[in-house]
Amino acid sequence: MESNGVSSSSLVFFYIFAVMIWALFGYWGGKVAQRKGYSFGLGFAVGFFGGLIGIIVLYLIKPARLPSDHEMRYPDQRYYRPPPEDRESGNDPEPGPRQPPPRNKVCQQCRNLVPGDAQFCSYCGARV
Repeated sequence: MESNGVSSSSLVFFYIFAVMIWALFGYWGGKVAQRKGYSFGLGFAVGFFGGLIGIIVLYLIKPARLPSDHEMRYPDQRYYRPPPEDRESGNDPEPGPRQPPPRNKVCQQCRNLVPGDAQFCSYCGARV
């Protein structure tokens, strides 16, 4: 039997090294996915099996987090400024206690948030 010059111990070392590199890519992918709001296990699998290409894909996907309350805008929530002539002439309405804004309601039919003063859902049209 001829030997090609590669011993079995060097092959074992090569396989262990390759698995360690795959595990590092998996860990890196898991951390990237976790930072973006996805599960660590999914990111680990993408990094482990996809290697460097999987890591690049994880960096390119959009975050899965939901916007916070101050980032959310609803269709009927707008800021209305008084007309310019009222602001310049000093005919501003008399200052008084401000009314708190109406709280949002949940539509019973489609489960979307609608403004508290709305009578109909702006998404499905049902009465709220």
